[in-house]
Amino acid sequence: MEEIFNIQGGHLKDLDSYYFATVITQLFLAILAFTVVVCCAFFIGATVNVPRAPVGSAELNYEALQGSRKSFQDYCQNKSIDIHKTPMVAFNVATANFGSIFTEKQGMLQPWTGSVSAAAARLQVEGGARAIIFDIWPDPADHTKPVVCSMLDHREWATARWWRSNGLNRGTSNFSNWRLMTRNKLPAGEALTAATNAAFTSSPGTQNTDPFFMILNLHGAMSLDYLNLLGSIVQQAVQGYGMAALYSQAQQQDKLYNAPVSDFMNRVFVIVVPDIDPSINSLPGVNNWTTFKTQFLTTTMGQVTNAIQYQPNQIAFDVGSIGSIATPSKNCVPGGPALTPAQAGFCMVQPTIGGSTNDNASAYSNTSWVSCLQSGAQFVGINMFSTDAVTAQFFDPAYFGTWSFKKGA
Repeated sequence: MEEIFNIQGGHLKDLDSYYFATVITQLFLAILAFTVVVCCAFFIGATVNVPRAPVGSAELNYEALQGSRKSFQDYCQNKSIDIHKTPMVAFNVATANFGSIFTEKQGMLQPWTGSVSAAAARLQVEGGARAIIFDIWPDPADHTKPVVCSMLDHREWATARWWRSNGLNRGTSNFSNWRLMTRNKLPAGEALTAATNAAFTSSPGTQNTDPFFMILNLHGAMSLDYLNLLGSIVQQAVQGYGMAALYSQAQQQDKLYNAPVSDFMNRVFVIVVPDIDPSINSLPGVNNWTTFKTQFLTTTMGQVTNAIQYQPNQIAFDVGSIGSIATPSKNCVPGGPALTPAQAGFCMVQPTIGGSTNDNASAYSNTSWVSCLQSGAQFVGINMFSTDAVTAQFFDPAYFGTWSFKKGA
């Protein structure tokens, strides 16, 4: 009996070991299968199957509605505004953020925030934007070429997820820690040319003689050769529609408070906002605003620039700093009254594009889009491919539903 019991006990122990091993194996296979499914969903669904490009926001088809929009000249006649005497800085302008980017909502298995496309710039103009904010980077794969895209600082641990390595490869420049947030990057010339063509030559194009503002945020480490190339690209894109020669090299920047609307009609006004970081050389050996401006204006890009930010909070503001837009800070006329930044020149409010969210509700969560307009800023960017209450306000007839310009208070 004792021998049988030992044998049976041994069999029981063998069965327990076998059962335990089977459970572990099945658990491992289940985890492996789940991982394979996740990877396939990511690589096939997130990186290959690009969502269909939108035609506008919600039910709005920008291309179809373009013909129903009215011109700035019509607006001025309707409001009895003399375009030869009224300064351009007195108007709010319908402004698109995420220039040339069809945005997407980021998710667990969908790491990208959008696709860069020339068609996006065209639709933004056809939807009524007469100012577009483009974020331009030297291509990390070839630092000599400017591209439009959205990037994110990879050094932040919360965003350092494994799929980021499927974006741009690490470079050797000062922005080697950055990763592509958009599915792709687009040569800057394609985006800028598409915007200009849509602004002045598209049909039916009732707004084809309205002013157009090209706002270029220049990021990353640059070189003089890079800026010469970018300048040539901009020259080509705005050919025939550039501002008069007296506005080149930002010569009239300190006199914009008095520049009449008539100077801007049927023209592209180029605004440059360099991303100056004291810890990074934006140009070789240059890490401050003043020196950057001096060297920048000697380049081809400098020649086609009509206004440039050369000190913090001069042109570009974030949503949280709009209070300073209306704070008097400059005497444009000797002995005259101090003017606010918005009265003295052009001001832009741009919610960040370097993050995982791109809806307008989140962008203006700390204030409101209307408050930003009322601050005096001429350009308050919205994501025109986002469906939310801010987009609905943007297209309200009281704002930019009919005309793309609105006289400020």
